[in-house]
Amino acid sequence: MRASVLSAATVAALVGYAASVAILLAAATALGATPEQTASWLLAISLGKAVGSALLSWTSKVPVVLAWSTPGAALIAATEGISFAEGVGAFVVTGLLVAATGLIRPLGALVARIPDGIAAGMLAGVLLPFCLTGAIAAQTLPMLVLPMVGVFLVVRLWNPAMATLAAFACGIALALLTGRTSRACD
Repeated sequence: MRASVLSAATVAALVGYAASVAILLAAATALGATPEQTASWLLAISLGKAVGSALLSWTSKVPVVLAWSTPGAALIAATEGISFAEGVGAFVVTGLLVAATGLIRPLGALVARIPDGIAAGMLAGVLLPFCLTGAIAAQTLPMLVLPMVGVFLVVRLWNPAMATLAAFACGIALALLTGRTSRACD
């Protein structure tokens, strides 16, 4: 197996999971969730995704990956004044509406008529504040962020498939060396 295949799979898994977890943690903070509630939420989502993906993949004999509502969590993270119970209720109602969209053909057809550009614009509007935090982090933590960017650019010249992993490894090393890590269980 080529290193680029392994690198691409690792990056997809890391980015797909870590970005969603970061947004979920921001949403939990915005909802005023306790650390226990946040851990429970993350565990429930992770196990639900894992078990659901495994069952669907096994029964259909093709790889199936379930997703969670990263845009929904981002939207909640960007709001203020919503309690944890209201946020959970919003996710339950949204889940039921998504299921209804799949089960009720006219509703699914109506949702399918939303132009791709509008749907993409709505998603971009929700996720843009999270994307801009990289620039803010570069200003507040330049000794952590700028070396990661530098490593990414240099490694990209030599081996583009490994650039993201190299920047990730650099970030972990710098965080450990500078004491920018903490243990949530302490």
